[in-house]
Amino acid sequence: MSRYVDDDLSVYTRGPALQPEVTLTHEASGCYGSAWGSLGLHASDGDEVDLTVGCELPVSENISIDVAAARYVFRDGGWSVVTAAASYENFGIRAYYFMPDGDEPNGVRLAGSYRREWAPVSATAEVVYDSGGHTGQPDIAAARVEMRYSVAPRFHVSATVQVPLAAEDEDPRGAQVAAAITVDF
Repeated sequence: MSRYVDDDLSVYTRGPALQPEVTLTHEASGCYGSAWGSLGLHASDGDEVDLTVGCELPVSENISIDVAAARYVFRDGGWSVVTAAASYENFGIRAYYFMPDGDEPNGVRLAGSYRREWAPVSATAEVVYDSGGHTGQPDIAAARVEMRYSVAPRFHVSATVQVPLAAEDEDPRGAQVAAAITVDF
């Protein structure tokens, strides 16, 4: 990634970041475990490791639900996170409940998304509301659009634009642009 920008427009790493991910899925049950990380190549202030376990279950041919628990580990602490999601064809909705270590209050994030593919291009539009308590930031609503181009079956380039929709006047978070190169193994 050219920078690590969270869904609430917080910039955790201003310079480039390597963000590897490994997921193991049990096909028959839909349960999975994953490890994701972000390592700043210029500065280490946004370094993070997320460990997740969950299950994605089909409810019908076009509807699925996903429930997961995660532990996000940062250089200065961590959060426990519970998520629940539902998807119908190209639409999705996800809710997060963040429980930080220490004195920070718990937080909530709600996200609704729409994804469309026109091989080799795909686009995702998402609207996010974040209560901000867990990050020490004010509440914010933001929108994100990501365009992804599959250069080859396992090699992709993408660009993401995120903008605040509703934020408090003193909130320093503003529009963000990031680019990424993704290689699937």
